[in-house]
Amino acid sequence: MTVHAPVAVPVTPPSVHLAAWQERLSRTPAVPVEELSLAHASAVLAVVAHPDDETLAMGGLLAGLARRGATVDVLCLTSGEAAVRHTDTDVPGLGDRRERELWTATRRLGVRAAVTARLPDSALVESPGTALDAVMRHVEHHGIGHLVTLWRDDPHPDHRAAAHAALRAGVTLGVPVHETLLWTPHWTPPEEVTDDVTRLAIEEPDRAARARALAAYISQTTPLAPGLAPVLPQDVVTWPHEVLVG
Repeated sequence: MTVHAPVAVPVTPPSVHLAAWQERLSRTPAVPVEELSLAHASAVLAVVAHPDDETLAMGGLLAGLARRGATVDVLCLTSGEAAVRHTDTDVPGLGDRRERELWTATRRLGVRAAVTARLPDSALVESPGTALDAVMRHVEHHGIGHLVTLWRDDPHPDHRAAAHAALRAGVTLGVPVHETLLWTPHWTPPEEVTDDVTRLAIEEPDRAARARALAAYISQTTPLAPGLAPVLPQDVVTWPHEVLVG
């Protein structure tokens, strides 16, 4: 009798548009970080929704900026405590665990400080004013010259909320905002992104720093409970590109 191992319950929808995105991104040369206006920034704040967003979407970029002498901070608006809540699985202390992973990962990227605002995970769209306040306070207190965030139309609602908070703060304070793709190459057809996209040429030391940072997120790359698949599918973990929009 053949015994089949039970199939793990997926936590995250699979990637469906990677080949099309690879084709789109291959049409233009990758742009080195030193050619970006960001490369001349003295103080940069990355505004993200969850621990690991900063590494997946912009880890090599942040590492490169820090290595070039910029002061880089990360403001994470939630602790990521609801990562598997939609599967009716309770993981006690998940938010605290993910915060610790965030601190380890950002140190490996060369980030000066990582701050969590501890707003409700999966409900950022319900706290736009609070998210904006958190961004404004950090920018004003630390003299931030550039903001980096997620794309305003990312498929994840928390990511969109984080981006809109950063964009509103940027307009209010006169600070440039740079948007990066995270879930878009996985879930959004490239023809639906009509803005220009720029694939970054991440240098090897910064790519290595990104890999070390991603390795800190054990809660996201290994199952959180028996019968569950990891939160981050392999296609997401191994996606090689960092992409600016606009």
